[in-house]
Amino acid sequence: MHAMPGLNLQTNLNKRFIFSLFFATASLSLFGQAAGYWQIRTDYDMHVRLDDAKHQLAGQQKLTLHNQSPDTLFALYYHLYFNAFQPQSAMDFRSRWLPDPDRRVGSRIAALTEDQIGFQKISSLQINSTKLPFKVVGTILEVQLPAPILPGETVNIDMVFQSQVPLQIRRSGRNSADGIDYSMTQWYPKLCAYDAQGWHADPYIGREFYGNFGRFEVNLDLPAKYVVGATGVLQNPQEIGMGYGTKSPNVTSKEKGRHIWTFKAEDVHDFAWAADPDYQHDQINIPGGPTVHFLYQPQSNLENWKKLQTYMVPFFQNMAQYFGKYPYPAFSFIEGGDGGMEYPMATLITSRGALDGLVSVAFHEAIHNWFYGILATHEGKYPWMDEGFTHFATELMMDLVFKGGDGREAQKGNYQAYFALLKKDQRQPLSTHADWYNRNSDYSLSAYVAGAVYLNQLRYVIGEQAWRQGMLQYFETWKFKHPSPWDFLRVMERSSHLELDWYHEQFVYSLQTIDYRVTASEENGKATMILERKGGFPMPIDLLVRLKSGKKLAFYIPLELMRGGKKEKIQGEETTVMPAWEWVFTSYRIPLNFPLEQISEIEIDPSKHMADVYPQDNLWQGEEKAKTKP
Repeated sequence: MHAMPGLNLQTNLNKRFIFSLFFATASLSLFGQAAGYWQIRTDYDMHVRLDDAKHQLAGQQKLTLHNQSPDTLFALYYHLYFNAFQPQSAMDFRSRWLPDPDRRVGSRIAALTEDQIGFQKISSLQINSTKLPFKVVGTILEVQLPAPILPGETVNIDMVFQSQVPLQIRRSGRNSADGIDYSMTQWYPKLCAYDAQGWHADPYIGREFYGNFGRFEVNLDLPAKYVVGATGVLQNPQEIGMGYGTKSPNVTSKEKGRHIWTFKAEDVHDFAWAADPDYQHDQINIPGGPTVHFLYQPQSNLENWKKLQTYMVPFFQNMAQYFGKYPYPAFSFIEGGDGGMEYPMATLITSRGALDGLVSVAFHEAIHNWFYGILATHEGKYPWMDEGFTHFATELMMDLVFKGGDGREAQKGNYQAYFALLKKDQRQPLSTHADWYNRNSDYSLSAYVAGAVYLNQLRYVIGEQAWRQGMLQYFETWKFKHPSPWDFLRVMERSSHLELDWYHEQFVYSLQTIDYRVTASEENGKATMILERKGGFPMPIDLLVRLKSGKKLAFYIPLELMRGGKKEKIQGEETTVMPAWEWVFTSYRIPLNFPLEQISEIEIDPSKHMADVYPQDNLWQGEEKAKTKP
């Protein structure tokens, strides 16, 4: 960028801006990943047997817990998710209490009978062969340790459990509305996540999930009629007659009429599977990986399932270009559940409706594997980082891959929905925990829509190149970890050499809105552009002046809080960098060296990527009556 000759740019302020930009570049380049990051590791070996007449599981679990934290652990906590599917559970009450209950749940849990409810019962629990006392509190298993687990210590915890698979209501269960026998998600006793903020033993009321990374080896002992899709890679395809997987046979069932399906997955934080006798299995290979599996009922929507497969190569290639290469050897799209839900290396989706709906939900749930599966942010605390970033990428991939667009207009719908959210009288800040939103609709708009706008508007703040580099660096730096919002910001600050805490604080923790206005006046034959900040959320400003001669003049006003500015042209025009705008001042003036009558239009944010709540006054169009003294 450069300053155009003949304009009054207030030289002394420019010098200060250049100094601040140099200082910002030197200092913010030191921003990096927080030192001392750690996470515990949990490795699961499980063998479960399904009694499909009773819809019950008998399970044995060996959990190897590697305490890689600096903390001493005095207790353990497990999730028992199936316990939520009982009348009078917290999920049941919460669903019926909300003014806009999820139609998939409503009062259905309250109506379950004894043979339809879900439960998980623990028969025995031992640590290094020593029995452990425990207590079940709703969907949480509380375990007091006879001896603490020290930092750096590894222990083996053996569990025997019995579960009843509930009638399919939300995500998990049996006999779904689409006729899938078993959608097995949140189905096993799972150790709660532990991180620098301690245990996260959140009761299950229907929202988000958070888990520890580790290895899973799961043996599923099922009647031979079932076909299975799951997290991980199938280890014994020859044994059970399936055409996917490359490993040699592993465990074989000695019982006639049954198969044991063995799946392994490395560096994941959950395990899901589904089983149905009518599944058809297809697979395709993405150049450079992964192998993509499709398990679906051919009678449900065969044509669309086949068409879906044709979009997978460009989908994975575009995701790698924008957000990082998918690192696992396999991914599975499995018909099941109650709409769409993400799990590591797999998703359960339904296939009702038109092709674009199936492609959209498939893309969305697969993209979760980047922002939920690999960048495993705490979804409950920061749902906008998972759902929002995923929603942003879904719109982008649908435009690039499915519609053949260039992605420039992909987020328009999100901005419109975001403005609707801002008009709500009882709007809650984006920092609200997912479980604590007072309305399902407010959660959806905040987590999905506002999160997408947060990410897209950040492109406006730091520039396209810095944003693209930052997203890839974020993935490479934090994959297989649990990044926080501040970890994400530090990566973006390194990429852009800008300070960004102000942006995050205003967007996530406040209810302030962005609102700017541009006008113009003339004195002594020369025009002055006048910008007003009417909202409480300050932003850097892109400004484009269109002259009646056809010429365009571009101006960029960085925000002083940024300690620098983005380094790109506005609308491809040579851009004049103006002195930084101090956020406490509500107006900013730019004098010009020509008359007002030469101006056709002045526009704030010609890209329309700034979430200005009243964009109508972002455009000033020259009129004779505007020639008044300032």
